[in-house]
Amino acid sequence: MLYKQLGKASQALEYSMECSSLKDTLYNKDQTSITAEMQTRFATEKKQQENEILNLQVKSESFIKTIFIIAAGLLLVIAFFIFRGLRQKQKANIALEEKNKIIEEQKQTVEHQKHIAEEQNKDITDSIRYAERIQNAILPPEKQWNSIFPQSFVFYKPKDILSGDFYWIEQKGDLVFVAAADCTGHGVPGALISIVNYNLLNKAVLEKDLNNPADILNYVNHQLTLALHQTFQESSVKDGMDISLCVLNTKTLELNYSGANNPIYIIHQIENAVTRISEVKADKFPVGAFVDEQVQSFTSKQIQLQKNDLVYLFSDGFADQFGGDKGKKFKYKQLKDILLENQNLSMIEQRSILENKFTNWKGKLEQVDDVLVIGIKV
Repeated sequence: MLYKQLGKASQALEYSMECSSLKDTLYNKDQTSITAEMQTRFATEKKQQENEILNLQVKSESFIKTIFIIAAGLLLVIAFFIFRGLRQKQKANIALEEKNKIIEEQKQTVEHQKHIAEEQNKDITDSIRYAERIQNAILPPEKQWNSIFPQSFVFYKPKDILSGDFYWIEQKGDLVFVAAADCTGHGVPGALISIVNYNLLNKAVLEKDLNNPADILNYVNHQLTLALHQTFQESSVKDGMDISLCVLNTKTLELNYSGANNPIYIIHQIENAVTRISEVKADKFPVGAFVDEQVQSFTSKQIQLQKNDLVYLFSDGFADQFGGDKGKKFKYKQLKDILLENQNLSMIEQRSILENKFTNWKGKLEQVDDVLVIGIKV
């Protein structure tokens, strides 16, 4: 610019060209430097990116390896538990098979024993049923009973198939012998004792020709102790019998009574047609037992009856039955009340009322003993 103002155009041009050349040189150097710098920076950034990518790859591979190892470990753990579970299940199945085998063997054994028990039970039941027929055959036939006492009833209800209770009747001329007996126990043991005592009563009356009820019981008492091989030292053996034994003279209507623990009830009319029920007490010891190391002697009582009087003989089975709303014993007072309340009914109706009362009182409870009630209208 200075040479131009001085009018030195050639020099001004020369310096202008040198200046332009220097600018180009500087520009090129700047461009080269910038380019080199940019290349260096690009290379550095690229290297960093590559390193980062490489690091990421390494980390990714490490993570994948870690995941793989963890997964493999979990699979091993799961496989271990599955294997152990299968082994345990296999052992359990083997044990179960062994148990089932044992159970099946036991079941077969039980079935076999059950079959044997059923066969034995059938044999025993058949024997008991046959014994029942024998016992019923020994008891007085209904035809014989009704021919002697047309107005009477017998309510007889064994607890089991066989009974320790029995009723007995015989007639010799004007004398009628009637008894309601209760032998020790019930079922088979009671039935065995009842047959022995039944035969001893027949023997006392028919063979020994005894007419007094006390004499009859004393004879049976003595013979029973001999039959059962009892002695004074074996008085704890209680194979005895409670009994009400009456001997009625059909002409005079005199009643001779002797009893072992079992009383009798009599309903008869007194003045102004008023009725009452009286109890004739028994001796307080059974037939076939010893008291204070001595054989006891029975006593007899005489009662004068009137026409249409009612006489009731019984065992303790009815009064001892549990039932009612509170599950208590029926007791003798209720039995007296029923007999007195229904005295004007026929003997058949009285028996039906007693049976219904007993059934309703017992309800769903078990029958506790053999039951026997005899009613006679003279």
